[in-house]
Amino acid sequence: MRIVDQLPFFYGIGIASAALSKQNKRLGDFVAGTIVVHERTLQDIKPFWEAAKTAATVKYGSERLSPEDFALVESFLNRREALAPDVRFHMAEQIATRIKPHLSISPAEMPSTEKLLEAIASERRANAGYI
Repeated sequence: MRIVDQLPFFYGIGIASAALSKQNKRLGDFVAGTIVVHERTLQDIKPFWEAAKTAATVKYGSERLSPEDFALVESFLNRREALAPDVRFHMAEQIATRIKPHLSISPAEMPSTEKLLEAIASERRANAGYI
C-alpha cells in the first residue's frame, strides 16, 4: 500500500481521504490500522480542577514542596474524580500526611484535606506565575 499511497495520483486520494475521514486517516492508515494522534499546544492545556479563588491569599509555604511532591498533588487533583470515594479520601490523606511537614500552617487553620491540596496547588501556581 505504501507504493500505491506514494504515487502522484493516489497521493491526492490519500490527502482527500485524510481530509474527509473523521479520524484524519490516509489510505495507508486505514490499511495498517493505525491511530492518528493530534497534539495540543501547551496554551490549550488547562487543569481539570478549579481551586477556590480565596485559596491563593493564604500562605501555606508551597514553595518548600519538592517538584515530585507538587507533581503528586497535581496528579491527584486531576484524577480524583475517577476514584472511588473511599480510595479518594485515603489517597488525599496520605498525600497530605506526606507534605504537611513542609508546610507552614497551624493545625487550627488546616482546611479539609482536599481543600488543602487545592489551596497548595493554587498557591504554587500563583507564585510560579502560571495558571
